[in-house]
Amino acid sequence: MTGFATAIWVYSNSRQVMSASLLAICGAVPYLIVSLFGGAVVGLFICKRLMGLMNGEVYADICDECFYITLVVKMA
Repeated sequence: MTGFATAIWVYSNSRQVMSASLLAICGAVPYLIVSLFGGAVVGLFICKRLMGLMNGEVYADICDECFYITLVVKMA
């Protein structure tokens, strides 16, 4: 909300759409980058933790632009 209010404040003081637009974009880009990669990292961490509790392993690999996950579960 602060980024939106700052963009409006910049526009109201300078009357330049370009300045307000650049400020809005620069405020949104870090959020987008962190949310895209952060979700994948947290999901993999949770999966790895659960597999550890079940005495198993989880492996992740990228090959030919595809993401592969291998789960190894030990039978009782």
